[in-house]
Amino acid sequence: RDPVKARVVPPEIVDKYRRKLKALEEDVEKVLQEEKADREIAALENRTNQLQNRLEGKENEENGRVWFQSKKERKEEQDRLKNAAGLKKKVLSNNKKKKALAKETPQDPKMAKEMRGVQEEASYLARQAKKQKKPKKMSRVKDDSLRKPQGGKVKKKGGGHRSVF
Repeated sequence: RDPVKARVVPPEIVDKYRRKLKALEEDVEKVLQEEKADREIAALENRTNQLQNRLEGKENEENGRVWFQSKKERKEEQDRLKNAAGLKKKVLSNNKKKKALAKETPQDPKMAKEMRGVQEEASYLARQAKKQKKPKKMSRVKDDSLRKPQGGKVKKKGGGHRSVF
């Protein structure tokens, strides 16, 4: 790598460029103000055109694009197609299912308790089935064919000498 070198710029040159910057500073400010004014004028013209079109009753751009669908239109068409095909199914989240079941619970406390027990059992079975579908954690493989047969005496660990401590 090259070492950092210190450069000394003569003060006369620095003064010369400062004077140039000061001379240009006013022009730059004027240009920036003109650009800002142009943006404001363009925004105001756009707004007046919008209001004038509204007064004249012309359609806005979105209504002119008939090949696009809004979210609401798309949803309505999907519902209409489902109804036409006879595939109208309600897909409920867990909370909505619980609320729907709570509405269906009978007023009789014994029946309500029995229904709750059945629901708990069904949810338990569903959790167990889901748990069994998950792959088990892999551990080392036990393969008896790879082990050498052990024969003879079995050595005791620890020997005969024991420490006092």
